[in-house]
Amino acid sequence: MEFVLAPFLILAGLILADLATAGVHWTVDNYASRDWPFVGPHYVAYAHDHHDDPLAILRLSFVKVHWFIFSFTAAMAGFLYLIGGLNTVTISALVFGGSTNFIHQCSHRTPEENGPVINFCHRLGLLQSPKAHVHHHENEGAHYALLTDYMNPLLEALGIFPLAEKCLARVGLRRHWWEKLDPTEV
Repeated sequence: MEFVLAPFLILAGLILADLATAGVHWTVDNYASRDWPFVGPHYVAYAHDHHDDPLAILRLSFVKVHWFIFSFTAAMAGFLYLIGGLNTVTISALVFGGSTNFIHQCSHRTPEENGPVINFCHRLGLLQSPKAHVHHHENEGAHYALLTDYMNPLLEALGIFPLAEKCLARVGLRRHWWEKLDPTEV
């Protein structure tokens, strides 16, 4: 029976991974500091610098781009294995999640660089297309999901991140807290 359901379970893993990329990306862009120990210089700084030079992701080595996400994904796989949580959905989510930076790189490449398979997936929206991803770089307060073209419109229609920001502000956390406060906010 699971074989018949496999395409749907794999799709569920993709959706789960896309939601996770949105949450992590939003958190890193808005609440994480490059001064944090370990993750600051190895992940946060890279993510923040990406907004100043979006094509830098194409010039970095494979190891530089992928080591952190692969390490995190491997740790999650180990944890899920230990608690008996590995199944088609979680394995799919781990594979897609581990592929986040590759898929992100493809959204910055030309169609010629991507080739026919990636371009076909972009046209279907199964992998985030350059056309959809550019919205994040034009408006850094939006479009945080990195894997498909479908999650961002849903998250924005539901107002998930503005609501989360309001909730965090109520407990004293604000976006870009590490930057100097605007004098009008003091």
